[in-house]
Amino acid sequence: MVAPKRISEGEADARMAQVRRVRTLRLLDDAGDRRLTLVIAPAGFGKSSLMNQRYEDLRKQGHQAAWAALDGDDRDGTHFLLGLLGVLTAAHVFPAAAQDYSSLSQQHVLGVILTQLQRLRRPLYLFLDDYHFAQSDENDATLARLLFSPQARNLRLLIISRSEPRLAISAMQLNGQLTYLKASDLRFSPGEAQNLLAMAGVKLDKSQIEALVQKTQGWAVALQLARVLLRDGAVTDRDLLEFSGTQLDMARYLSEQVFSSLSVHMQSALVGVAALPYFSAELASAVVSPAAAAELTSDIAIGGLPIEAFDDGHKQFKLHAVFQEYLMQEALARGLDINQIRRSAAHWYAARRDWASAIRHALHAEDFRLAGEFSENAGGWRQVYAGARGLLQQFHALAAVLPEPEAAKFPRSFLGLAVVAAKGGNLALATHYFELVDRTIDRSDNILVNEVRLIGALMALYRDDRIEALDLSLLERDLTLLELVEPVQRALTYNLLCFQYLERSEFERAERHGNLAIQSFTQAGALFGAMHLHVHVGQAQFFRGDMEGASAAYERLASDAQNAIGKGCDLDAIAQVLLAETLSERGLHDGAERILEWSLPHLEKNDCWFDLLAAAYLSRIRARMVRNDFDGVDAVLEQARRTAQRRGFPRLQRLVAREQMRSIIHFGDIQGAKRFADRFDLGPETAFDVERNRLSFRLRGEVPATLWVRIWIQEGQTERALDMLQRLEVAQERPFSVPRMLRMRLLAVLAGMKTGKAERTASVLDEILLTLPSATYRAGFFEEGPDMLALLRRRAQEAGPDSLIARRVGQIFAPADASAPGQGSAETAADSSSAPHTLTQQELKVISLICGGFSNKEIARHMDVSENTVKFHVRNIFSKLNVHSRTSAISVARELGLLA
Repeated sequence: MVAPKRISEGEADARMAQVRRVRTLRLLDDAGDRRLTLVIAPAGFGKSSLMNQRYEDLRKQGHQAAWAALDGDDRDGTHFLLGLLGVLTAAHVFPAAAQDYSSLSQQHVLGVILTQLQRLRRPLYLFLDDYHFAQSDENDATLARLLFSPQARNLRLLIISRSEPRLAISAMQLNGQLTYLKASDLRFSPGEAQNLLAMAGVKLDKSQIEALVQKTQGWAVALQLARVLLRDGAVTDRDLLEFSGTQLDMARYLSEQVFSSLSVHMQSALVGVAALPYFSAELASAVVSPAAAAELTSDIAIGGLPIEAFDDGHKQFKLHAVFQEYLMQEALARGLDINQIRRSAAHWYAARRDWASAIRHALHAEDFRLAGEFSENAGGWRQVYAGARGLLQQFHALAAVLPEPEAAKFPRSFLGLAVVAAKGGNLALATHYFELVDRTIDRSDNILVNEVRLIGALMALYRDDRIEALDLSLLERDLTLLELVEPVQRALTYNLLCFQYLERSEFERAERHGNLAIQSFTQAGALFGAMHLHVHVGQAQFFRGDMEGASAAYERLASDAQNAIGKGCDLDAIAQVLLAETLSERGLHDGAERILEWSLPHLEKNDCWFDLLAAAYLSRIRARMVRNDFDGVDAVLEQARRTAQRRGFPRLQRLVAREQMRSIIHFGDIQGAKRFADRFDLGPETAFDVERNRLSFRLRGEVPATLWVRIWIQEGQTERALDMLQRLEVAQERPFSVPRMLRMRLLAVLAGMKTGKAERTASVLDEILLTLPSATYRAGFFEEGPDMLALLRRRAQEAGPDSLIARRVGQIFAPADASAPGQGSAETAADSSSAPHTLTQQELKVISLICGGFSNKEIARHMDVSENTVKFHVRNIFSKLNVHSRTSAISVARELGLLA
């Protein structure tokens, strides 16, 4: 597969471009500015030469234009899009990327392109040359998306191809958005043919020119070959005019005549490079003799042969397809080893560490062992994360040719196959590739053993399996050995450790390793890997009680993802789901619901894992539970159950069962909850099962012990409930999360309320209010129902209006009352400075513009004030609404009726 850098802005053959195609260019001018231009004709009709003139004309007129020369490797949809992205960046249409996009999925890369296209303020003319090489169903679908997306309204596609792409051509034609040139439109006129011949010093009279054009039917390549022969005196005009046969016969005849007129060195050089998709003077010297390569380069400079420049610098060349076909037949007739030539080219690229081109040529030579060796030298699995353009796509080709018994010889490549399969959602194939390596590696190779351990931990993550503590300690030890290793392996190790420590409720270690992973990914230039880490770092902050830090991490992820990829991409959806969880935890359920309307369905179908789905479903369940919407809770649980079955997430299935039991308890059917428990292995004995109640591994949702505590409280067995809460806390290996601790303390308060021990209950409640961030993790109070809210109010009154207890209770009620059904204005609302109704007219205008997606700078321009003034208003709004992010401010403002 050609590396995307090979798909570059370029020119067609400069000699053909000198013949001004006035008549055909006028057709394009008369057609006007249309979304799609198709130039469809067989090889040799001068399609590229004509459109190169169009390209140059547009650039001289000051238009934005870019040229992409495609080949067969671009049939891969991701490769195709990465190439287009590179072309548009190299042409300075898109800004230079701060990160490499090659590790992204096809959907993500398309999102990046659409986002950048949306920012264009004037038309962009994108030329796709030789699209027939790249044509595939997925690429046709991509072009259709580009043509019809409102984000790409300034894009003008000009497709140059031998075959018609499968697009809605009739619809484009009916809408006046199509210009279509066929072979008949591209034929050279007698005047154009005369100009072409005159450039080589060939002079024919008018009748001879007309006869030659009639004989060749104005076929550009035939005229070009005839020009070479006539210039060198190899044939006469009479020889050409007396030739009989089809166009293809003439092409073969002319190619043969041109070839036979060349020196031995030139012939040797041409048949030597015929097997290569493109070549340079240096590469030609490597596969043929230096003398032959020098003569070939000299003739290219003179302009005597049908050879086109493949790049702007005229350092890369390719043979015209008609001429190349003849040369390949000649090479085979001479008994040349075509694959050996390709192997020589592969070694030439490998010596320059252009691994993508080296692997590509090795694959074309049908030498899978050589391709595997180059893949190993390139780092194998590391290339998936390093973002080396073209190498990620090579894994798909390697998967088709590397025999499985070769896993011991190419372990890093097979690990790469495992990673690519896992990223693609094929966990069975990923596990198969990994086990092939794990069974066959040399255990004395400590470096390779460390890499296998790392990828094994990654496979466990994808399978949602727990990594044992010993393996974690070994990964930590490996980090001490990675100081001299490239940052990709170090970054991935930090990444996995961050996630695993998060899963074990070791939040400070998770946050520390997450930040180190961000640094290492950034150092490696893999900024999308760094971006992803904000998910884990934000969750570590969320669970240890830093709601502000978590919201900021998710906001940054959302902003970076939208800017780099586009709104609605996977990373944006992940960020939004986690932001919805923060809103839900604040008791702002309506705001959370609005976010989840699109982000949850997106994750259900795309890249996600258990924690994200658990966060989303629990947020939706809480909202419905607070509203006493039993049917709504049931619908969300059924939705989660179907997703768990479809995605193969057993942890999610178990979570659904526990939350189903929780909802039955909440709605008062205690006997029904017990029957459910018996049916789904959640009986009272499970409350004493240490492993099933290990809270450090269950960050979200109920566990069997807390479910039975709820049942016993409802049944009046309060001492039994309190004893279980104490057992549960003592049994934990390490402190658990702030949201979990708050909810367990609230269960103790509920039990205390049932016993009638007011002093003990007040003490526990005071501890919650004074030692935990109850104002930002307030959802638990509302989930426990009216009795808990009434207790809060009584406790605030008992403590007195000026007490810290009263202020904390006021913070719980002030912004959340609107989302709590049946609650009026809180008697203990926060002081007037934080009351939402005190927003000034200017602040209301600012929050309205924030809702519209305006930045501070844009708001300042809109309101004709300084940016500092806007920042002042934003700080006041955050303070009055008791929020820490723009997303939260919008949600709170909507729930309070401040926004339409």
